[in-house]
Amino acid sequence: MSVWLLRSGVVRPLANVVIALRRMADGQLDGDITLTTRSDEIGSLVASAAALQAALRQRVALEATVQADAEQRAARAARREAASHAFTMDMAANLQALHEGAGEVTGAAGRLRGV
Repeated sequence: MSVWLLRSGVVRPLANVVIALRRMADGQLDGDITLTTRSDEIGSLVASAAALQAALRQRVALEATVQADAEQRAARAARREAASHAFTMDMAANLQALHEGAGEVTGAAGRLRGV
């Protein structure tokens, strides 16, 4: 009877915590750690493992948010750069047309003086 008590009361809960910690170490944070009402060291260990899992889940969520924000900033910067480039090209074309038009006006004015 004492072997069964030792296995069910100590070995099995410790093995479950070890399995949960290994899963967390592998990045598997989807399984829940079953909290216990035990007030001994094993209960503290289980509660600590559950708190660690919750903290890791928060970190993963935060990292995903940071990554999404960085991607959005990069996309906005690319759109601004494209708009700036398009504006520069439009202005260059307009200035070229203005320059050509000014040349035509200057030529016409010269011809009118000669008349």
